[in-house]
Amino acid sequence: MNGSGIQPVADVVYNHRDGGSYEDNPAARNYHQNYPNGCGTATPYPVNGKARYRLPVSGTCPNGVCNYYFKFSSASGNSGFHGRDYKLYFQTSIVGYQNLAAINEVEPNGGGGCGGEPNQLVPLGVDILAEIDGSGCTIDEFQINLADGQFNPSGDFIELYIEEIGGGGTGIDIRPFELYTNVQGGNIIGQLAMQTRTDFSGLPSGQGGMNYLNFKPNGINATCMTGDEDFPFFFFDVETRYQNTRDTYNAWSKWLIQDMGFGGLRMDAVKHFEPPFVGQLLDYLAGQGTSPSLVVGEFFDGSPTLLKNWVDAVNASKTSNDVPVRVFDFAMRNALKDACDGFGDKRTLFNSGLVDAAGMSGFSVVTFINNHDFRSFGAACAERPYVSIRLYSYK
Repeated sequence: MNGSGIQPVADVVYNHRDGGSYEDNPAARNYHQNYPNGCGTATPYPVNGKARYRLPVSGTCPNGVCNYYFKFSSASGNSGFHGRDYKLYFQTSIVGYQNLAAINEVEPNGGGGCGGEPNQLVPLGVDILAEIDGSGCTIDEFQINLADGQFNPSGDFIELYIEEIGGGGTGIDIRPFELYTNVQGGNIIGQLAMQTRTDFSGLPSGQGGMNYLNFKPNGINATCMTGDEDFPFFFFDVETRYQNTRDTYNAWSKWLIQDMGFGGLRMDAVKHFEPPFVGQLLDYLAGQGTSPSLVVGEFFDGSPTLLKNWVDAVNASKTSNDVPVRVFDFAMRNALKDACDGFGDKRTLFNSGLVDAAGMSGFSVVTFINNHDFRSFGAACAERPYVSIRLYSYK
């Protein structure tokens, strides 16, 4: 493409990452166990498909052939979580999914800590459907009787997976808060490690290594996981304030431009990480002599003011002027859609764009027509189903 006078633009994602291996994550564990972590408003850790708990087992009791009593409760006690459904699943390396019908929770099941209530004996490899209690003892206790032949005695784990039923995984604060055996009298919850799929070490390229410290919450950079920049909208939310994250993405961006030959960067979902990350990246590339000729941010919002504010914030955070920072004109795109859908006065159409509506320089704007994000059935003429195009225009 470069040989034909065409500069390709890389679609770069700095906000989120997926596909890592499981690793112990003490920061996520602390956040999950102690939600809402001193925040007035906070988001529960999104456990669906992103986390698991593991208890090491081997030999005989207390951590082998033994009866285990897992106690669950709402971490915050907030009534907004009461009545929400959740699913539990336990397995070992020997006993995995049994393909049996799910088992419903039977109340009351608070166990001995709830005035002598019974608990509920559950098997390995079967889904357990339960509900966050908002009255009574508010504890659910499930018993696992681990027997010979159900685990590797030389070293294994009871794995625990928690999911929100009928939700996106960000709407429950249920967590295991106590764990006992029929031999040990004390709470051994400290032995239950939480793991997330955030280990990106040992990649074939030898590059791009990351671990849980590169993702929110990392225990270093404060977060309540709320708002556009911190809410975990996609996969594992990258902590771009962490210096190792910046170093890793700076090196990757340089490789895309210098080694792969990309001439520009289309930055995905810039609304969801702080503008100074972009500023320091562009300063780094300028210092390396690899500044791209086009840098455009996808700030998914129709407000001309917000789009302009993002460009201004990036410019204020960088020192290099090698390349102007641009943003897609979603305000114009929305005006075009409205013009297509309606039958009103079209003479003020272009007054809705960033240049006229927000006073932005045309050199900071990339006209946006449509892409795959807007496909839907029953949509009007500006949102035809299955359309997957990106048409850009810039000065």
